[in-house]
Amino acid sequence: MSNKTRNGVRQTLMSAGFALGVLLAGPITSANAVTIGADAINRANNDNFSNFAIGLQSVPIPSAHKIDSWKVFTGSTGELALLILNGNAATPTVRGVFQETISVAGFNMFNLATPFSIQSGDFLGIWMGNAKVDWDSNGGSIGYSSAGLFASAPTVGAAFNLNTSLNRTYSINVNYVPEPGILAILGLGLIGLGMVGRKRVLDPASRQTV
Repeated sequence: MSNKTRNGVRQTLMSAGFALGVLLAGPITSANAVTIGADAINRANNDNFSNFAIGLQSVPIPSAHKIDSWKVFTGSTGELALLILNGNAATPTVRGVFQETISVAGFNMFNLATPFSIQSGDFLGIWMGNAKVDWDSNGGSIGYSSAGLFASAPTVGAAFNLNTSLNRTYSINVNYVPEPGILAILGLGLIGLGMVGRKRVLDPASRQTV
């Protein structure tokens, strides 16, 4: 194979890698903007009592993902926790608890120290200490715990007995972690292969061995 032919193949590989990388950049980047839950915005209502937990059964997790952050809009300050609830059982259990202190009422965003895996059928929950999450009364079915008040946030593994008589949309959601797939890895490999080939062509010493 002549030098001209080899150079053409390398250039084609590099171009294909760059093109694939650009093509995949959109889905990979936009994945971070995908949320589960409702918009974290100022809504009409706040609850009047403290130390209770609810499950947002109207927004079950459609498929397995990892989450890296969550957002909330509150009308007051104090303790608050995001709950991840296992909905694949007759009695849901708490799979994850992420407690924070709301120091300024309004919009707040929290990053997880380690991304947390959520499974298909899981759903979000909230424990409200003194901080109250804003809500509207025209949302989907919401379940609150029938186990009574919680002096502190429920712990991982705790049973979560639900009563589904409420109808609210709460201002809380979680963000997916962007994870490149096989095609993205392939695209990066093609880019690297093309760039290595280009380096060899531009290197006079390498040209002698082609």
